[in-house]
Amino acid sequence: MSYVPDDLTVDAVRGLPFHRTQIYHLKWDKQDAFWAALERRAELDREGGIDNLVLTVWNAGIGTETPVVMIRVSAESLEADQAGLAERMRIREAYWDEWVEQNEIMNAAAVSIERHDQTRISELSSTRPR
Repeated sequence: MSYVPDDLTVDAVRGLPFHRTQIYHLKWDKQDAFWAALERRAELDREGGIDNLVLTVWNAGIGTETPVVMIRVSAESLEADQAGLAERMRIREAYWDEWVEQNEIMNAAAVSIERHDQTRISELSSTRPR
């Protein structure tokens, strides 16, 4: 379900300074519906030819009240993400109704959804040795 171009490594994705993140806290009995909808949404995008997206999906649950899924889109900047989003929206017009239906299933499967836009400012950031 993740979209990561073959020429990008995990470190390269981590190095992208902009991340648009959605965190879904799932209802216990709706997990299967969520995963099926996310998978179908990804199939629709791949069939539509969307390839201008760096999207990663994580699943967690240990130590959380509900199962948690994080979906993160990464880009060089907010502007690059918005330009890519505009192109993806144009492509999705051909299958928009089904894409929205799958998104609504995902939303209905969640107790809550958090949305975060994160931009790293390199000159204000420091790195620590690992």
